[in-house]
Amino acid sequence: MQSAPYTCNICNMVFVNQEKLIEHEMIVHIDQMLQCQSCNKVFTNKDEFKKHEIEIHTGSQSSSNFSKKQTIISEL
Repeated sequence: MQSAPYTCNICNMVFVNQEKLIEHEMIVHIDQMLQCQSCNKVFTNKDEFKKHEIEIHTGSQSSSNFSKKQTIISEL
């Protein structure tokens, strides 16, 4: 059984496993990541972020409440 490839939403690089994809995103695309201010979940795709906010946080704060992921380095 072959595992599904994991593709970076920003540069379309393909990785064999999710851990390598996450490592790549944290190193290469840290400035392009978005963080939900309500639950701190991190996104690399603005549309996915907006969908998350609408589906998960409807009624909580502003629907455009996101920030560039700058604090993730300190969380590593």
